[in-house]
Amino acid sequence: MHKTALFVCLLGILFFNTKAQLVFSEEKIDLGKIPSAYEIKGTVTLTNTASKKVFLLRADADPGLRIYTSKKALAPNDTCLLSISFVPEKKGRFEKQISLIASDQNQAHQIILTGSLNNLTVDNKQD
Repeated sequence: MHKTALFVCLLGILFFNTKAQLVFSEEKIDLGKIPSAYEIKGTVTLTNTASKKVFLLRADADPGLRIYTSKKALAPNDTCLLSISFVPEKKGRFEKQISLIASDQNQAHQIILTGSLNNLTVDNKQD
């Protein structure tokens, strides 16, 4: 009897556990044709739509991408900005992937960045 009650409790925890959930303003970002650029920048808004705090743990990204966040933790109904910076190595079509690891689910959130760069310019910053 005790084993059955324990099993039912475990099932309830596994299937009815309401974890926090992140919602992205965009997950597939098509930048279209970009005439000329050295660095491409943009932002994505993240919103925590549930009742638990969500922690942003890590962002794994393809080469050339840098990811920054305005916050590392989102309270319920809170938002933050995910800033994306991409320095292409060559002109032409690109498709880059970002995997954002957060505490709201076991699998990474995926963001895809695509576009076509017509002309790669030289960084004009002076050291």
